Amino acid sequence: MTTTLTLLAKVRSEGEFVAFLVVMGFFIGFGLFMILGQSNAHYDVTTKRGVPYCPKCNRQVTYRRDYCRCCGYQFVSYKKKD
Repeated sequence: MTTTLTLLAKVRSEGEFVAFLVVMGFFIGFGLFMILGQSNAHYDVTTKRGVPYCPKCNRQVTYRRDYCRCCGYQFVSYKKKD
Protein backbone atom coordinates (compact mmCIF):
# COMPACT_ATOMS: atom_id res chain seq x y z
CA MET A 1 0.00 0.00 0.00
CA THR A 2 2.83 2.40 0.80
CA THR A 3 4.37 1.70 -2.62
CA THR A 4 1.15 2.75 -4.29
CA LEU A 5 1.01 5.94 -2.27
CA THR A 6 4.64 6.66 -3.07
CA LEU A 7 3.97 6.21 -6.78
CA LEU A 8 0.91 8.46 -6.59
CA ALA A 9 2.96 11.14 -4.85
CA LYS A 10 5.41 11.19 -7.78
CA VAL A 11 2.69 11.77 -10.41
CA ARG A 12 3.13 15.26 -11.83
CA SER A 13 0.29 15.64 -14.30
CA GLU A 14 -3.25 14.47 -14.84
CA GLY A 15 -2.24 12.36 -17.85
CA GLU A 16 0.34 10.47 -15.81
CA PHE A 17 -2.29 9.81 -13.13
CA VAL A 18 -4.71 8.36 -15.67
CA ALA A 19 -1.97 6.19 -17.16
CA PHE A 20 -1.05 5.02 -13.66
CA LEU A 21 -4.67 4.04 -12.95
CA VAL A 22 -4.93 2.14 -16.23
CA VAL A 23 -1.73 0.19 -15.54
CA MET A 24 -2.75 -0.60 -11.95
CA GLY A 25 -6.20 -1.69 -13.12
CA PHE A 26 -4.59 -4.02 -15.65
CA PHE A 27 -2.36 -5.65 -13.03
CA ILE A 28 -5.20 -6.04 -10.54
CA GLY A 29 -7.48 -7.50 -13.22
CA PHE A 30 -4.78 -9.88 -14.43
CA GLY A 31 -4.10 -11.02 -10.86
CA LEU A 32 -7.79 -11.71 -10.23
CA PHE A 33 -8.04 -13.59 -13.52
CA MET A 34 -5.12 -15.83 -12.57
CA ILE A 35 -6.48 -16.50 -9.08
CA LEU A 36 -9.96 -17.34 -10.33
CA GLY A 37 -8.58 -19.49 -13.15
CA GLN A 38 -6.66 -21.68 -10.71
CA SER A 39 -9.47 -21.88 -8.18
CA ASN A 40 -11.43 -24.48 -10.16
CA ALA A 41 -8.48 -26.86 -10.75
CA HIS A 42 -8.95 -30.47 -9.68
CA TYR A 43 -5.82 -32.48 -8.81
CA ASP A 44 -6.17 -36.25 -9.21
CA VAL A 45 -3.17 -37.31 -7.08
CA THR A 46 -2.61 -39.65 -4.18
CA THR A 47 -1.06 -38.06 -1.12
CA LYS A 48 1.28 -39.77 1.31
CA ARG A 49 2.48 -37.76 4.31
CA GLY A 50 1.54 -34.54 2.49
CA VAL A 51 3.53 -35.32 -0.68
CA PRO A 52 1.64 -35.76 -3.99
CA TYR A 53 2.14 -38.94 -6.03
CA CYS A 54 0.92 -39.96 -9.48
CA PRO A 55 -2.02 -42.40 -9.22
CA LYS A 56 -0.81 -44.36 -12.30
CA CYS A 57 2.91 -44.95 -11.70
CA ASN A 58 3.14 -44.02 -8.00
CA ARG A 59 6.02 -41.58 -8.55
CA GLN A 60 6.29 -38.24 -6.80
CA VAL A 61 4.87 -35.30 -8.80
CA THR A 62 4.92 -31.54 -8.40
CA TYR A 63 1.99 -29.13 -8.40
CA ARG A 64 3.92 -26.85 -10.77
CA ARG A 65 3.26 -29.15 -13.71
CA ASP A 66 -0.10 -30.53 -14.75
CA TYR A 67 1.26 -33.91 -15.85
CA CYS A 68 3.51 -36.68 -14.52
CA ARG A 69 7.02 -36.48 -15.98
CA CYS A 70 7.46 -40.25 -15.72
CA CYS A 71 4.34 -41.67 -17.36
CA GLY A 72 2.73 -38.54 -18.88
CA TYR A 73 -0.55 -38.87 -16.94
CA GLN A 74 -2.49 -35.58 -16.89
CA PHE A 75 -3.49 -35.21 -13.23
CA VAL A 76 -4.87 -31.66 -13.32
CA SER A 77 -8.28 -30.92 -14.83
CA TYR A 78 -10.09 -27.59 -14.96
CA LYS A 79 -13.84 -27.72 -14.47
CA LYS A 80 -16.21 -24.98 -15.48
CA LYS A 81 -18.24 -23.54 -12.63
CA ASP A 82 -21.98 -24.17 -12.90
